Amino acid sequence: MVKLNYKVKHIRKNKYSRPGFKLLRLQAVTEHWTANYGATAENHFVYFDETIIQIGRYAGAHIFVDRFQALELIPLDEGTFGANDGGTAGLKLATLRATDSRYPTIDGEGNANLLCIHVEMCVEEDGTIHPDTLARTALVNQYLQKKFPQLKDTENRFVRHFDVTGKNCPAPMVSNPSLWKELLRMTDAKVVVPPSKPAAIEPKEESTPTHKTNWVRSKVNDLRYYSKPSWNDKHVAGRLPKGYGFPQAVRKVRVEDAWQYEVKNSKGETYYVTTSSKYVTVEHTPATSTAQKPDKPKPAPKPKGPKAIGRIKIVKVKSAAYVQDRPDRKVSGVLGQVKRGSYLEVAGSVEGKNSESGYWEVIYNRKRGYVTGEFGKYEPH
Repeated sequence: MVKLNYKVKHIRKNKYSRPGFKLLRLQAVTEHWTANYGATAENHFVYFDETIIQIGRYAGAHIFVDRFQALELIPLDEGTFGANDGGTAGLKLATLRATDSRYPTIDGEGNANLLCIHVEMCVEEDGTIHPDTLARTALVNQYLQKKFPQLKDTENRFVRHFDVTGKNCPAPMVSNPSLWKELLRMTDAKVVVPPSKPAAIEPKEESTPTHKTNWVRSKVNDLRYYSKPSWNDKHVAGRLPKGYGFPQAVRKVRVEDAWQYEVKNSKGETYYVTTSSKYVTVEHTPATSTAQKPDKPKPAPKPKGPKAIGRIKIVKVKSAAYVQDRPDRKVSGVLGQVKRGSYLEVAGSVEGKNSESGYWEVIYNRKRGYVTGEFGKYEPH
C-alpha cells in the first residue's frame, strides 16, 4: 500500500523560484508533470534551489511527488511561478485570475499563481508516471483537502495546468482525459489503490502529409536528435552533421514549450528532432524520387583535449558548483556538478557572458567546460 511519506524541505528564497510573496487566497490546486525523465523529487529540489538561480529562469512548484515520497519545496502560503507561462494572454479559467502589485501581469487580467498551490508529478525514465506516483499524488491531494477545507470540492478545486493556460501539461492527462478523471476519482476514494498500469506519455501531435516523403535535414553541424520526445541530455541518440538528416517526418509532437518532428531513418528506426527552421529544413520530395537519401549520420570529429595550466578549488558555493558547456550561465547546459572543496584541472579563463567574475575553462571528464569565476580559487601547477 502506498503511503503519503510527506516531507518538508524548503528551497531558499530567490526571485526565480521562491520569490516569497504570499498567496492572496488559496482557491485551487494545479497539477503538473515534470516532463523530466528519470528525475526524482530530490533532483528537483537541487534544480529549484541552485540551477534555476544560476540560469535565471522563472519557474516553480510547491510539492514534487515521485514513487517514493512527496517533497514540499515552497511553503503552502507562498506563491511561485507555476501556471502563467510568461503572461496572462492564454489564461483560460476566469475564476483563477487575481491582480496584485507584487506580481505584475501583462494585460492586467490577473494571474493564477496568486491563487494556486502547484503539485508536480515526477516522470520515470521510460516516460511514464509510475502508479505509485499517481497514488501518492492522490494522497497529497487528500492531505491538502484536510489542511484547507475550501479544497473539498475535488472536481472544481483541482485543475490541470492545461485547464489554466492551455499548456500540454500534464501531457498524459491532456491526451487521455480518462487518466485525469482517474486521479480525481482516487483523490475522492477512502482507500487509495495504485492503478495497475502506469500513465504513459501520449504527446499532442500535428499530422504531416502522408502522400509525401518529408525529408528533415540539418542546417547546422552537431544537431542533436533524441530517442524519445524530450529535450533531456540523457535522451540524445546522436548528432547530425550539416546537410544530413532523416528521409521521413511522420508528425509533429509537442515537447514542453516547443515542437519536435517524429522522424524515421532508412531502417525505419524512430527518433525526434527539433522543428525549428533555424536548425532544420523540410524538403517535400515525392516518395518516388530517385534523389539520394541521407547516409547514417557521421559523428562530428572530436576536438583535441585542452591542456591544463593549473587547477581550481571549488569555493563560495553551498554544496557544489555546476560545470557548464559554455561560458554563459543563462543559456548553457549543465555537464555535471563538483562538490565544494574539490579540485578541477583548468586550461585558462574567459570573460564569457552574464558573470562579472568571468569563467574558468576547466577539464571535466576529458571535456572542456566552464565554471563561474567566483566559485574557483586558482592554483598554478
